[in-house]
Amino acid sequence: MTVTTACLLVVFGVYAAGNWWAVEAGNQRLEWLCKPAAMVALIGAAIALSPDDPAVKTAFVIGLVLSLAGDVFLMLPSDRFLYGLLAFFGAHLAYVVGFVLAGLEPGLLLVGLVAVAAGVVLALSASGFFQGL
Repeated sequence: MTVTTACLLVVFGVYAAGNWWAVEAGNQRLEWLCKPAAMVALIGAAIALSPDDPAVKTAFVIGLVLSLAGDVFLMLPSDRFLYGLLAFFGAHLAYVVGFVLAGLEPGLLLVGLVAVAAGVVLALSASGFFQGL
């Protein structure tokens, strides 16, 4: 990891903490500053990395840029939910491409699928979804 990458990850952490505080405090202006700034710092950190395969780096940077776009679309005062949803969908496709290009480990893929399934079950439980069944 380069010094630039490490510094950008620290900047990301500061902005991410600022975003969490802004949401908790109900400070929308600070949230609108910190949320995109955190993603820009994370994109910069990803660009500063030197991976073994530049195609993998490109896929993940594209995913991060699309995630930034999704965040911005969802923050806008007008209804841009569909645009945000499409941006996040594109981001997830880019992440999948990145993982495929990097070479998937079947065991780690299984761990990831179990984690996602557990998260879905927890989210559905918290929403009361299973109470009606």
